[in-house]
Amino acid sequence: MAPPWLTLVTGEPYQPARAYYQLPGEAKALTDCFQRLDCMVPGNRKGLWLWQFEAEAKRLRFERLYRQLKANERPVTLGQFELSAEGARLTVFSFDRLLQAIPFLTST
Repeated sequence: MAPPWLTLVTGEPYQPARAYYQLPGEAKALTDCFQRLDCMVPGNRKGLWLWQFEAEAKRLRFERLYRQLKANERPVTLGQFELSAEGARLTVFSFDRLLQAIPFLTST
């Protein structure tokens, strides 16, 4: 089977997806949690966090594993979190990333 036209650097098909979390009043707790993770990097605006394929996230399994990525392909941003007073929104560019994000983030 031929690969899809658009694939991500980690090998999975490009399929944008979002997950919405209603977590009233928990933005501070999430920020504290994200600050403890080396795979989470603050974005360029308040409340934005980038989830990168580094550190704790290296153990995730995609078509291309972390060790198969060339140095010039790293860091790979797996997704981004936007925190607000009402909750959080996770945006990723494949369903595989979304499916792996949920157990990863609840166990880390």
